[in-house]
Amino acid sequence: MAKEVVKKQIDSIFESPFIQVLKSSIRKTEVPLPLARLTANVIPLSVGDDARLRTAVMSPANYDRELLQLLYSKTEFVNPSTPAEPLKISYDQFCSALTSQDKLMLLWAIYKSTYETLGPRTVTCSNENCKNKFQVEISLDDLIQEDSITPWDKESPVSEYIYPIEIEDTKSNLVYIFDSHIPNLYRVNSILSRMSTTEIQHNLETQGSVYTLKDIVVSITKKITIHPVGDNENVVETTDFADIDQAFSKYIRKTIWDEYRKKYDDHFSKYDVRFYTKLKCPKCQQEFNYDVDLEVEFFRRSLLE
Repeated sequence: MAKEVVKKQIDSIFESPFIQVLKSSIRKTEVPLPLARLTANVIPLSVGDDARLRTAVMSPANYDRELLQLLYSKTEFVNPSTPAEPLKISYDQFCSALTSQDKLMLLWAIYKSTYETLGPRTVTCSNENCKNKFQVEISLDDLIQEDSITPWDKESPVSEYIYPIEIEDTKSNLVYIFDSHIPNLYRVNSILSRMSTTEIQHNLETQGSVYTLKDIVVSITKKITIHPVGDNENVVETTDFADIDQAFSKYIRKTIWDEYRKKYDDHFSKYDVRFYTKLKCPKCQQEFNYDVDLEVEFFRRSLLE
């Protein structure tokens, strides 16, 4: 701690008054990280940061690593016991303790501190008898609603929480036990490391999402255990990422996927961060919710444009 105080004092001595004024004027956006149970202050992106992300455009895995490192460098964690001194969290702790949902909150904060709005966009009325297209400007503040965030309420930290889901497949005479969890940032990066920019572009155009259903199912599965129906002795299991990916790609039937995902959503979906704003069609006056996927927005702005 003493070394860090001395380093800050030395840095401040060698900084010019001009730089000191600029640093003090940087606007910070405070944001809750509901699943990690932390609060953070986030500063804006610079022109150099944008260029840094674009240099990783050919590799989604490299891009995501750059984005995580960028988010980490722009984030200062609030220490509730000593608010004047930020909470020190290493990069490894950052990627291990924060979940994909916490990442969305950091993206919201960095968007807000950098851009304030998502920019003008064309929206289609949800009324089937209208389908009027109209222009709106959506601010980042408008995307936070009363039900957008649900804090983690389990006793154990989210990084340690496992929810076993058991499904019997009568056609294969096997019982599957999926150890499910909310994936951390390292896990999500493992998914992206297997994808190309072309695949992401295809997913965005056909599904409006960065990830396919298979990608999502693999990311939420920490371990798969298998044994014959009625036989608890002959058990095999794996935690290997490649095995889990191959199992869902080639061997586990889609109906098992669907049942697994439904049970997972029944248990975990309340923790999903949801960004949306309420709009009214100027033609038919119908009110409707307009959802925004900030991860998709960020990929389109920084990776695919």
